[in-house]
Amino acid sequence: MIVEDALGNQFDSDSRYRRIVSLVPSQTEYIINLIGDSTTYKVLGRTKFCIHPSYKVSDITIVGGTKQIHINKIKALNPDIVICNKEENTQEIVKEIEPHFQVFTTEIISIDSALDYMMRIAKLLDLADNGNKINTQIKQAIIGYQPIEQKKAIYLIWKNPYMAAGGDTFIDKMMYAAGFNNVLHDQMRYPSVTIDEIKSLRPNVIFLSSEPYPFEDKHLSEFDKLDITTCVVDGEMFSWYGTRMLKSWKYFKKLSEKLK
Repeated sequence: MIVEDALGNQFDSDSRYRRIVSLVPSQTEYIINLIGDSTTYKVLGRTKFCIHPSYKVSDITIVGGTKQIHINKIKALNPDIVICNKEENTQEIVKEIEPHFQVFTTEIISIDSALDYMMRIAKLLDLADNGNKINTQIKQAIIGYQPIEQKKAIYLIWKNPYMAAGGDTFIDKMMYAAGFNNVLHDQMRYPSVTIDEIKSLRPNVIFLSSEPYPFEDKHLSEFDKLDITTCVVDGEMFSWYGTRMLKSWKYFKKLSEKLK
């Protein structure tokens, strides 16, 4: 079976990709769950941000972060395949690895594309049956979720300056599915915003994401003068695809009930 990645590169699943390095936290978690108890496959390397599932990743070699890698550590692991992502990793990282190992790159911009690339990875590793089971579970969880109401929201991912998720992001699609209309849906990527601009956008709720900037409850007071409901949210539930999406919908239900 031929599987194509986001860069148009084609891979033959008969090549037996068994030794894996993953440079994307959500994809690392997914691949570990996809493999399950199989001893045929092994995730050899990960980034320092690949923290789930905790009982598995502690034994996996850290080869750097999502933006910087230690190529010698990857070389020492001698993987069959390295899994990257167009947003979370850089073009320079892909080019640095490609002379030495095959690199499979994903591009996630929606829930559908997340499910699509999850299946592509499953087929690449010759684990299509396992991939189908996981995808079916996620689809059932999505179908079973009904938003209480559609609220206008802004989702902040960074501070100094404040930056928010725009409309061409996976976060935007998860917000909408959860019942939150992104007030920056018409903007691209992660625009900078000021407190005054947030006020003028008139959201019903301001989300402070726990990642990549680690917003905490102590930051809530910065938005007191706006008199807009503000809360810290688990960034993994909005931005991680893969098997983390199995947990997102229960989280969204609790969050919606809290904000009702």
